[in-house]
Amino acid sequence: MLGPYPKPKKAPRIFHRPEPKVKNMSYYPSLISAIDAVIRDMKTGSALVPAGFWQSVDVSTKPEMATYEIRNVVFAVLIGDLTKEDVASQTKCNMPWAEDHFAERVGGEPINPGVQWAKWPYGNSADKFRDALGQFNHNYMERYWPRYAALTPTGDLPSFEDLPDFAVPNMGIRGQLGDLYDVVELFVRDPLTRQAYVPIFFPEDTGNVNGGRVPCTLGYHLMRRNDKLHINYYIRSCDLVRHFRDDIYLTVRLLQWVLDQLKIRDSSNWHDVSCGEFSMFISSLHMFRNDWQAVFNETPPSHIGGINEYSRTYRKRLEQLGGDGLRKLRDQDLAEPAGGSSVLHREVGGSVEDCPADPGIGADDGRTAVQGKAYPVGYSASGGAITGRWRNDDLPQDEGEAPEQDGDSSGSRQLDGQES
Repeated sequence: MLGPYPKPKKAPRIFHRPEPKVKNMSYYPSLISAIDAVIRDMKTGSALVPAGFWQSVDVSTKPEMATYEIRNVVFAVLIGDLTKEDVASQTKCNMPWAEDHFAERVGGEPINPGVQWAKWPYGNSADKFRDALGQFNHNYMERYWPRYAALTPTGDLPSFEDLPDFAVPNMGIRGQLGDLYDVVELFVRDPLTRQAYVPIFFPEDTGNVNGGRVPCTLGYHLMRRNDKLHINYYIRSCDLVRHFRDDIYLTVRLLQWVLDQLKIRDSSNWHDVSCGEFSMFISSLHMFRNDWQAVFNETPPSHIGGINEYSRTYRKRLEQLGGDGLRKLRDQDLAEPAGGSSVLHREVGGSVEDCPADPGIGADDGRTAVQGKAYPVGYSASGGAITGRWRNDDLPQDEGEAPEQDGDSSGSRQLDGQES
């Protein structure tokens, strides 16, 4: 459903000043390197969290539903002129589902349940969360377009001119609800606004007073500075195996979509603007206990604590390369063939040393290969002794193989996008 747009007003003059990098933010040259770094942090620095409730379901009696978790994962990547095909290639998301679902999200109607949920690779697990009417207690379409949500049984809306007289906008405490188009219009009125926030976690989710599922995504904050439109993605909980790559793709596509809308609405002020930084803030990034077995091909350890070694090493490397370090590393990421011979780095005794990649990756040499590339990660690729702060023999080990996983945590896939 498209509403009539007012004629855009002349925007204030925008002065171009260099933007400083945020101190202690992990900047990566590509989505590839950001995802790889997060996987390594999970491997070397996750903490084991006992099973409790998952999606409001009691799983405390299922040890396989315990999760390995790293908290407060924060990183940024400059999107620039990446196409949606580039983003799909770098994230290795579930295609074509991710793009089809994105089109459903930005379709302008609060449809529920929609059609793409059933085509998701893990759609069978989602089906049991539908109510007697076949709907979910929330979805992204309703949260992007809440103004007329639940007006019709399926959320489908007629054209703006054909809305019935009883179509009263949904209200908050003191006013009607806004939607994604309102965020676009806000940028037309004020290109430098700090108010362009798209909430997904609503007040009705607070304290889970209504029971059932609540959104993992908190919301998206978009902001233009100079000739770049940036997006910050805030998410409280993210499954590394099933959602992480798709969540990145869908958010970058949202950034691209908003910019495309603005170039249509107000070309004079937005024609020369490009996509800026995608920044992700994850309170809890986790994977289920027997996903560890499927992904890393080893018995899940009993981790205590966390180190995030690779992220710190990456920041040191960027500092060494200077102001254009991100560009250099990005070019290297995209140009290096699988099994390449680039020189990577790791911390040794507080310093950084060279670790040349070689065809022999896979031995117990403190390096590993993911997506055909070698990285220093402080652990052995074949599951042997950790070469960083921990060693496997310092940690209590579980005996035998990881148990089979029931329900929603089954059907895990390898982190390189291949089915396990």
